Amino acid sequence: MTKEKQPCWVKEAEQIMPYVKNTLEELGLSYEVKPSGLYLPEGQDRGIFVGDHLMRVVPEHQLIQEFRECHHFQDLPVGIEGFADRAMNAVYLKEGPFCIVFMTAGHELGHILTERSKEEEEKAFSFQLAWQEAAYKTAGYVRGLVMDSISTYLSRLPKNSPYYHHRQTFSLIKSLQEDGVSLMGLYELFADEKVC
Repeated sequence: MTKEKQPCWVKEAEQIMPYVKNTLEELGLSYEVKPSGLYLPEGQDRGIFVGDHLMRVVPEHQLIQEFRECHHFQDLPVGIEGFADRAMNAVYLKEGPFCIVFMTAGHELGHILTERSKEEEEKAFSFQLAWQEAAYKTAGYVRGLVMDSISTYLSRLPKNSPYYHHRQTFSLIKSLQEDGVSLMGLYELFADEKVC
């Protein structure tokens, strides 16, 4: 793929579809990426399929509603930009700047492309960083802004957040990466399975 100008603001999953497809290919993963074709009320993102996983970009109020339905009416923690819903085989992303939506997509796909693991966050952050590297190799997008978006996300998590441990997990994965450990190797290790 040639370097193209990515969208500034993402409101629909189809806006990131070519980037998702090319990044998965760079990672050597053979998931088909296509428009969902689902019929939804006007103004709602129909989403895309990554393999058999539905990915949708939604406004914040809808992300909150979907999270509450998925998590037995728990409130969406501060700083969360998306989540994977295993029961519905879906990823929900909050609409926003390209870099944040795209990197959140990588993190959430890291959760849902394999079965649940004891080291779930280690698995997702390994995939997210491999996703970042592959995206940069493929078309040169996201690199400069990525660490800022991850750092911003982590810095906004209050200490009482159930996701506060993401800080330590990310630091561990980043440290292993700096030591030369393969990120996809870590992903498969934490997933306890080979990714296809």
